[in-house]
Amino acid sequence: MSAVHGFGASLALIVVVLFIGFESASALLCLPARWRWVERLVLLALGAQVVIGAALYLGGARPREPLHLLYGAAVLAVIPLASTFAAEAPPRPRGVVMVAAGIVLLLLAWRLLSTG
Repeated sequence: MSAVHGFGASLALIVVVLFIGFESASALLCLPARWRWVERLVLLALGAQVVIGAALYLGGARPREPLHLLYGAAVLAVIPLASTFAAEAPPRPRGVVMVAAGIVLLLLAWRLLSTG
């Protein structure tokens, strides 16, 4: 794994933890404001990791386990799926769904690190 991909993985984990924090606060306080910028930041960080990983793969660097590629694709689907699922929900239930999505992202990130 290249140094850039490893550093990006650390940044992506920090962004996911921030996402969970913002969504938890939103759900706890029943805030009607949506933290869309945090969702976009998460998608940007994860998307950058996928692009860097794809470049490494095309350059000949392969992950230790092929499941790494599946998990890499799955992380990009979690936020849009959760956001679509909770689009019409009131603030608290939407926040709960998004926090659950953040926890799923953390689990996927852990698996990505262990299969990389």
